[in-house]
Amino acid sequence: MGFVGFTYLIIFLVILYYVILLAILAGGFALFYWGLRSHRKPENEKKAWPIILKISGIAIMAFMLVAIVTNAVQIARKVNELVSPDHYELPESTNSIDTVQQMLKLADENDRDQFRSMFSESYRNSDLFDDSVEEFFTYYPQGLSECQLQQTPSDAYTCELDGETYYINIRINQNDHNSENNGVTLFGIENDEAKQASTFSHSYMSIYCNIIPEPDTHRLIDGETMGYMFTPERELTQDDFTEFLSEGMTVSDITEHFGKPNSTKIMNDSRKAFYYSIDNDELGYPRYVCLECARGGKVFNCRVVGDHTRKDEYVIWRYDFNNMQ
Repeated sequence: MGFVGFTYLIIFLVILYYVILLAILAGGFALFYWGLRSHRKPENEKKAWPIILKISGIAIMAFMLVAIVTNAVQIARKVNELVSPDHYELPESTNSIDTVQQMLKLADENDRDQFRSMFSESYRNSDLFDDSVEEFFTYYPQGLSECQLQQTPSDAYTCELDGETYYINIRINQNDHNSENNGVTLFGIENDEAKQASTFSHSYMSIYCNIIPEPDTHRLIDGETMGYMFTPERELTQDDFTEFLSEGMTVSDITEHFGKPNSTKIMNDSRKAFYYSIDNDELGYPRYVCLECARGGKVFNCRVVGDHTRKDEYVIWRYDFNNMQ
């Protein structure tokens, strides 16, 4: 029996059920009416059975009315689940290897519109969605759709490309009767270096691509030991950043203009810090420009830091939150 035939069978049984309930209700009314007519006859005024008929009829009608109203709500909900176009079967899992492969293919093809369409409508309408997608594509390593995916015990996936291991997380909502909430709500990729730096749980709605290159060395930066990439061909000063930064800057803007950072710190699911080596002005120790970014990759703070000496830290640019729309 197909889905449509099964639906009609359920509707038929519901109608039959209510026909039986209404028949019993009518029987209760008949008992009440019989007892009422019989009690009005002079020869039955002192007899008990007409009163018993009326009480029985009232009791049956009251019970049936309660049963009809109570079951009507429950049956209506069940029927709605079966015939509603917004009904979604409960998935066996909250992730799907097919969906992962499809999203990786779209990412490799740089098809950002189709990539966006994979996410739930409620997430697509959120304020930071577009910026999060742009940040994702800024760091996405091309070629992952050609890799062999392996599922992990934690319901994530791993794959290897050019000797690098990548970890892919996905969460799919498929059982919400509000169709706006159905779709991908989390999709993230990170490599070994980033995974070691990500000691937190990602939020329910999130897009991220945390790729930190294997460092050339490690340095003490801003009070913490971080991986560090040498960039001898690049010479930057703090003035380069103060002249370039403006409201609405994102990670994509920064990396396109200055190149990839020397060090990266993942603070939590919504905040990252990117460090660029700058001229130390003959101070005798390294200095760095630290760009702090919120979810969606928007730069909100830029400060100069040293290795571990906080007294030498100072802000050179900050987002004016008073001018937020």
